[in-house]
Amino acid sequence: MTTKVTVEMPLCGYRTKIRAERDGDGVRLKIFSDCKKIQEVARELDTLGSEELTDPRRSRLFKLILESRFTPTCLVPVGIMNAAWIEVGNTSRYLALEKKELKIRFEE
Repeated sequence: MTTKVTVEMPLCGYRTKIRAERDGDGVRLKIFSDCKKIQEVARELDTLGSEELTDPRRSRLFKLILESRFTPTCLVPVGIMNAAWIEVGNTSRYLALEKKELKIRFEE
């Protein structure tokens, strides 16, 4: 089964669509974005292995994020990891689809 996630970042105006599909112990990724930094990462990140999903120090995703000089507030890496975790069963697909979204709310 394929997990699909959309990350909208209204503060910078970009939208990213993520598709994750289980591939053995890991996940195959397809990432489409308006953001050039995300596009750079997407060109180099087509899979995440099982160790990369559970240990950020071994994850190419986080290495690429650091090398691409992402802002620390970007939600796309979190979206990628959530899609991958759902796909390998670390997060409940049912619960994710029921809740529909994660939120950060700015308040005065």
